[in-house]
Amino acid sequence: MKRQEENPCSASPCAHHPSLSEVLLASVIRCKGALGLGLVVGAVAGYLVLAYTPPTYKAIMTLTSAASGREDLGLDRKARDDQQTSFKGGLRKLETLTKFAMGIELISSVRLARILEEKHHISRQLLSLRQNPTSGEWERPQGLLSRISLLPSPPVGPDLLAQQISQRVKVKMKTLGVYEVTFIDRDPVFAAELLTALYQEVEALMVEDARAENRALVDHLTHAMAEATDDNNRQAITDLLRDAQRQQIALEAVKPYAWRLLDPPSRPTERQSPARSFGLAVMAAVALAFWLLAELFICLKTRSQRRKNDAG
Repeated sequence: MKRQEENPCSASPCAHHPSLSEVLLASVIRCKGALGLGLVVGAVAGYLVLAYTPPTYKAIMTLTSAASGREDLGLDRKARDDQQTSFKGGLRKLETLTKFAMGIELISSVRLARILEEKHHISRQLLSLRQNPTSGEWERPQGLLSRISLLPSPPVGPDLLAQQISQRVKVKMKTLGVYEVTFIDRDPVFAAELLTALYQEVEALMVEDARAENRALVDHLTHAMAEATDDNNRQAITDLLRDAQRQQIALEAVKPYAWRLLDPPSRPTERQSPARSFGLAVMAAVALAFWLLAELFICLKTRSQRRKNDAG
């Protein structure tokens, strides 16, 4: 009798193992009802999220450094030496960059926050304050943690305003020497108005500080002139005093001082968030959850049936 050849693929090591794509396809076919229901529920959930979540808008302004002009007026007209002119030109560039950096640092300062609150009353919209119908005072809305006294809300003041401005006003370099300042808020009009007020008040503060410094310098040189007895010292002080007076004239006449506005902030029309992609992500997450729950239910049901069969 002829010996029958054994099929090598009939053994378990050579058995066909389904690939991951085949497993997923089989799972989708098994759970197609739950997956379809999840897509429908997810689409409704995504629509509700987009419809009822308050949109936010991003206001943008573009800045670059601005020479005030006082450095040019402060140059000694008698000194036309190339080396001295080059040295003073480098100092002017360094001073311009320093002024710009100081203006950026002022954005998150308590001093600027106090001025913005006094002149523009930004706290009501920046902190989403609500008026108490009983006392008539403006108060912050109490969150869940604040209501159960686990995390009390900080008091409304310049420190809190400066913290909010520092967190929500972003400055980044767009190109070499050009910076983009952005602010995101639910009110597009307020977003543009805040950036405009911020630009104006930073410029005003920088000019105010420069004028105070210049007045102190002029007073010091005037006092030194009165006490000087040597002719050489008097001439040197006279030259310094003339330069300081030229700088004083420049501070009164030349604008802008620290920042030059390339693109002023305008009312944004395109909403920043929530984006449509967020609604699609919600729909996909809900559908995935339905699919996984259906697969888990089928697996548990199959395991329970196998136990019953083994017991029988």
